[in-house]
Amino acid sequence: MKQYLTIALFSLLLPFFLFAQGITTSSITGTVRDADGKPLAGATIKAIHIPSGTVAGGFVNSKGNFTIPGLRPGGPYKLEVSMVGFKTETKEDIYLALGQEFNIKFILQPKDIQTREIEVVSDRNDIISSSRTGASQSVTEVEIVSLPTIARSIHDYSRLSPLVISSTSEGSNIGARNSKYNNIQVDGAVLSDAFGLASSGTPGGQAGAEPISLDAIEEFQVSIAPFDVRQGMFTGGLINAITRGGTNNLSGSIYFYGRNQNFVGKSPVPDANGVRQSYPDFSDYFIGGRVGGPILKNKLFYFVNVETKNRKDPQRIGLAGDQGYTFNFNVSRDTLELIRQIAINKYGYDPGSYDLYTRKTEDIKLFLRADYNLDQNNRLTLRHNFVKANQGNAVTRSQFAFSFSGQEYIFNSMQNQTVLQLNSIFGKNMANELRLVYTAIRDKRDPVSKPFPSVTIYDIGPKGEDVYLGVERFSQANALDQDIFELTNNFTYFYGDHTFTIGTSNQYVAFDNLFLQDYYGNYGFNS
Repeated sequence: MKQYLTIALFSLLLPFFLFAQGITTSSITGTVRDADGKPLAGATIKAIHIPSGTVAGGFVNSKGNFTIPGLRPGGPYKLEVSMVGFKTETKEDIYLALGQEFNIKFILQPKDIQTREIEVVSDRNDIISSSRTGASQSVTEVEIVSLPTIARSIHDYSRLSPLVISSTSEGSNIGARNSKYNNIQVDGAVLSDAFGLASSGTPGGQAGAEPISLDAIEEFQVSIAPFDVRQGMFTGGLINAITRGGTNNLSGSIYFYGRNQNFVGKSPVPDANGVRQSYPDFSDYFIGGRVGGPILKNKLFYFVNVETKNRKDPQRIGLAGDQGYTFNFNVSRDTLELIRQIAINKYGYDPGSYDLYTRKTEDIKLFLRADYNLDQNNRLTLRHNFVKANQGNAVTRSQFAFSFSGQEYIFNSMQNQTVLQLNSIFGKNMANELRLVYTAIRDKRDPVSKPFPSVTIYDIGPKGEDVYLGVERFSQANALDQDIFELTNNFTYFYGDHTFTIGTSNQYVAFDNLFLQDYYGNYGFNS
């Protein structure tokens, strides 16, 4: 009776252990038989990753089946099958997609029989196929390199899936769900905004930054309903990405992307005067580079990527009497200067300028990765991702509202994520994947002016215009620290035609949130 209770309890707990563990590798499966269709148990098979020289091996079981798990996505791969008394067979130019279970068949010929090679090729769409992983869209390095992107964001490519609506600011809405219901993973590590303040659903989103450089991404998938038990923690969709790594070939690139108002067309709809307006002045530039190669050939590899972004958005709002602006705030400079002088002379506070204001967005990204082939059965990967970003906010200027420049706060965001992963093969039918992750995210609003209450002067203009000065009320004391620890282990056992996976995925999240609205005070005046 005790044994049955133990089994029942384990069955109930198992789904929790197998929750959202992520997929970072691919595998090759298949059969090896002789010319009569009999399984060749004991045959040896090797998969060679040509760019890095990494070798993974396996054996054929009594039913003629084999599986080589934990392979690096991409390629090309070369497969070699050998057995005493039979000719060695080779298959080349095999490419693996992320999470793919590539299936292939081998027929070995005896060495003492000379026959003319006859190749028969056939396609079969099995009703039940292990290569199917659920509704998904794969985006390979070819699409990332060849397709245009304005924001250099992973969300520019997720929209290749017909079930995705995406934007840089709002992230990817997958399956008609808000982006905050998605799970974003890079190298199996969660890279979502756990606290949920960023509308993009990713760290650094409130500072206008991407969580990782696009140039560091090798491939990713957008999955809506994956079959694999290791993929979960979402009700919208899963964006599962893997990063680039070094190979035996030294390679790299230096790039520059830039645009300004001259690369943007005029407004599609004319204004009240029948004139199509030009896009306001702005500039948006990316500069970066990457390099990867061997430290020890066929053994130890490195990859480095660095990228900077600099964007400027001038807010072109004129004041009463100004010419050449699309919109004007109908309050004179003399009135704004009077307000400024009262704040300085009576309260000792300089509210800043009412001249043209330029919003700045800046970030720097650094990605480091090392791959070490310990031996044929063990591969170790260590990588680190660093992003530091800042963006100016809270200066509101329109026809009906006007902020002095001292209302601005700088949203500072810094992200550090380290991932250590060990892929191992044990014997002929066992494999294991161990992953440790630490993520630290630091977000803070830093006002540009000295401490002072938030002040609103209502109805100062002829059409009810308002003026704002002081420290923005939500930014007077606002900071958030996030620390995330992850431990994931997947053990896979191959038995006959079946694959069994058991594992655990544990995530510990710690928040330290400082938020004191109106910490310095908030005042409103009717004149």
